[in-house]
Amino acid sequence: MRQKVVKKPVDQAGWERQESGRIRVSSLLTGLDLFVVEMEKKWGADRLRLLVPDDLREKFDRQRFLLRKAQHEGTVEDIERECARMRNAFVALDKAATAAGADQIKPEVWEATISDGRVVALVRDERDVQLVANRIERGVLVWSLADVLRLIEDQSFVNCVKETFPGTKIKAFTSSGAGMFDDLDEQEL
Repeated sequence: MRQKVVKKPVDQAGWERQESGRIRVSSLLTGLDLFVVEMEKKWGADRLRLLVPDDLREKFDRQRFLLRKAQHEGTVEDIERECARMRNAFVALDKAATAAGADQIKPEVWEATISDGRVVALVRDERDVQLVANRIERGVLVWSLADVLRLIEDQSFVNCVKETFPGTKIKAFTSSGAGMFDDLDEQEL
């Protein structure tokens, strides 16, 4: 009588339970993240893959899938290989977009100083908020036009004054602060 052999599943992601593996993978992914940030400064967040032909975009997306798969199922060596390939995939997109004459991202930024001395940078699109925040020094408050519009919508008294007296300039605005942000979802903050 033949005995059935039960194979134990191979634990490919064992690196997560080994300190040296976690440190190595963290280092690899951090290095890749820094490289991606540089690409995003140049092309915008998730924009570069849209600037290249479909076949190259498909290869890029496949490589991103392979990297994620390696993170979940692979060894440290698999992750190292896929991080290097992901970096190469970004370089290929960068070269293709440059060769095609694609415009690099250049967000328009308006800066002003508020009464406490901090600098506020105002950008047109919400997608530019992180791009600008990555480029400028810490401590600068980056707001999108959509952020400002949400605040304006909530100022019914001020809006009424502005409608009644066109051209009115706001010199100071005080609020009790109680309940001012109560209706915001925590994930929106």
